Amino acid sequence: MQTQLYPEDLIRPKEAMAILRCNVSTLWQYVKKGYFTKYAPTTRNVFYSRSEILRFIQFGPAKVVKTDE
Repeated sequence: MQTQLYPEDLIRPKEAMAILRCNVSTLWQYVKKGYFTKYAPTTRNVFYSRSEILRFIQFGPAKVVKTDE
């Protein structure tokens, strides 16, 4: 299942950490383990999907499957 992204769905790392109640290293570990995706349109701008994070909180860790488009 592919997540449909909308501009209002993308959040900054600070907001993602607040929702998850974690620090930056834990956030990076979650991304590294594939629990949700980091979206980086440029090297200075990093975003996360609010819907992926809320799904992670509700259902627990499930690896994000990336598909080639």
